[in-house]
Amino acid sequence: MDSEHWISRLAAAKRFYAAQLGHIDDMSGMGMEEVDMDMEDDGEMDMEMEMQMEEARWPEVACPYCYEDYDLGSLCVHLEEDHPYEPHPAPCPICSEKITRDMLNHITMHHGYLFKVSLSSCTCIC
Repeated sequence: MDSEHWISRLAAAKRFYAAQLGHIDDMSGMGMEEVDMDMEDDGEMDMEMEMQMEEARWPEVACPYCYEDYDLGSLCVHLEEDHPYEPHPAPCPICSEKITRDMLNHITMHHGYLFKVSLSSCTCIC
């Protein structure tokens, strides 16, 4: 049934959101000493840190229109290419809010933080 499908998707989205918050908290909770150790003299991230950030994978979420699974970045590309003008409302695959107009805009504006893992958010005063 369609309702069972969305219940499982909602549960998966909640797990993803909780896991992502934990991952972001771990990154932003680094002490300034650790951040300094990961930075080279010219301010560039060292190669190991870059590789770790590139290896981070997002769980797959379903397209709210065709129910195919995509990672978050691929979902945005898919929405832009295949569903730019969907006439019917659909639930957001991340927060389950009913979106009546532009799903891609909603995801990038309201869930854009999921695309970034930034070390600039460290506010450790040593």
